[in-house]
Amino acid sequence: MSLLLKGKKGQKGFTLVELMVVIAILAVVSAVAVPTYTNQTKKAYRSDAKSSLMQLASAVERFRTVQNTYTGTESGGIPLATLFPSQAPLDSSQKLYDLRIQVDPTELGSTGGASYRLMATPIIGTRMAGDRSYRIYSTGLKQHQIGGTWSNGWDD
Repeated sequence: MSLLLKGKKGQKGFTLVELMVVIAILAVVSAVAVPTYTNQTKKAYRSDAKSSLMQLASAVERFRTVQNTYTGTESGGIPLATLFPSQAPLDSSQKLYDLRIQVDPTELGSTGGASYRLMATPIIGTRMAGDRSYRIYSTGLKQHQIGGTWSNGWDD
């Protein structure tokens, strides 16, 4: 006869207590791992948005080198498709940030296409909705927004 048919003495398997201990350990590990993973993926998407803004700034500067003005890089505040994509991340089909250009922003007080502000804003309805927004000015100033307040620098 096989070992499983001999009765209690020869039975193999786990007790209910052992099974519950394993489930409790998995629950604790999951409670720590899932938020950490979520935070790391959001951090990576933020980095993509900031990188896209830097690449957009380079594209705008190349445009200015040829045209001697920033005017013409915007169309209703949205980058022209021929200049640069209007959403980030650039290398993914899932877009999480809208990229926008504003020429001669009022806070810089310039006119005639002499300055710009680039913005990356989370797209509503995506996993980044309600997260940080970023912007960079033609002066090199970088800012981030958390909860409606703009602060200097790009945080992580």
